[in-house]
Amino acid sequence: SKVYRKLKGFTLIESMLGLMVIGLVSGSIMLGITTVEKKLFKIRLKEHAFEILRNYTNFLGSRIVAGNMPDNIVDSGKDVVIYKHEDKNNIVTDVYTAKIYFDKDVKLTPIRKKIVGIIGYGNQGAAQALNIRDSGIEVIVGNRNDAYLRNANSDGFPTFSIREAVERADILIIAIPDEIQEQIYKRHIEPFLRAGQVMNFASSYGIRFKCIVPPPDIDVVMMSPRAMGVTVRESFVDGKSVPGFIAVAQDATGRAHKIVLALAKAIGCTRVGVVECTFENETDVNLFAEQGLWPLLHEAILLSYEVMVEHGVPPEVALLEFYASGETSEVFRQIALCGMNRQAPYHSPTSQYGMLSRSEMLPRKEMKKRMVGVIRDIRNGNFSKEWAQEQASGYSSFNQLKKRARKHPVNKTELKVRALCASPKNFSTV
Repeated sequence: SKVYRKLKGFTLIESMLGLMVIGLVSGSIMLGITTVEKKLFKIRLKEHAFEILRNYTNFLGSRIVAGNMPDNIVDSGKDVVIYKHEDKNNIVTDVYTAKIYFDKDVKLTPIRKKIVGIIGYGNQGAAQALNIRDSGIEVIVGNRNDAYLRNANSDGFPTFSIREAVERADILIIAIPDEIQEQIYKRHIEPFLRAGQVMNFASSYGIRFKCIVPPPDIDVVMMSPRAMGVTVRESFVDGKSVPGFIAVAQDATGRAHKIVLALAKAIGCTRVGVVECTFENETDVNLFAEQGLWPLLHEAILLSYEVMVEHGVPPEVALLEFYASGETSEVFRQIALCGMNRQAPYHSPTSQYGMLSRSEMLPRKEMKKRMVGVIRDIRNGNFSKEWAQEQASGYSSFNQLKKRARKHPVNKTELKVRALCASPKNFSTV
């Protein structure tokens, strides 16, 4: 409270600047293991612990050897169990289990003789279509007659209208943007569905907020790679992949779980590992990252840039330090590989002390309260209603926000340093 009184003259966003150094992932980094009251999380990974760490590390372009394995990870099973020790006297144990599946756990048989229809040949749809076809599964594409349909034709896929693709396919992969899913579903998909089909979603938004309400006689699943489409494709071609989420919302046939796992394998995600969750889990973490975590990062960088320039630092120097050099992305990469605190030794003692000591000056309770408000608005539907109203208004507020963002001086500075940042000899472009 004393710290907060000292900082209350600043805006909340100004106070949040330090989040960039305390680790913006808030302890939820995949494979990151933090220290709580000087006692480490104790993790049991049965059968596949070393495999998921090794595969994910290979995806990031590095190697991990036994000597680098954290000493609190034991090779013993598929379920991840975390025992959290809160303090010396009263140890509180929280147990979380998550089912993780790999290539050797999954067969393509459930979809081998099926036709997969990709609805929407955009970034994610194109990547999944190409990967699934390369896995030996028949793929067709349904899209309106535009540049994306022409791209699908160029890539050698049979192309149809969305209606025709729905009628021909056994498994539909819905890869169109959240904001137009309801309209497309009601006009071009719902009237032509048949019993026993499978609807697979790359994002859980439409089902979670009932923009789409499928009939009860079809399977509804989610296979969601945790990367952009370009990465999903490039990593697959390189013999690697990206992690993913799988979920089953409706199992009309009794085969939904095996089918979504087979899709995950065809896309390539089981090479690294897929984690089973619910549609609600995926929406929560996805929207929360976009509304709770990344706004802090965005504003922290912009405000840091402004403060430096206002205090006489050349704009190019500030931008290079904060993200343009690629150092920031390397820090996040090391967080993913090593853990939030375990990557700290890669930084100087000066850096570590500055980060830790100034983190103590942040109004954490107030910041957390705001973040709790974010997840509350996601879960109670307030955000989905707001977004629906924004769409109905023709994106009036959204367009203003984008216009304001484009006016920030950082955009001009980025153009000045682009040649340096995009150089093929820059380590971060590899």
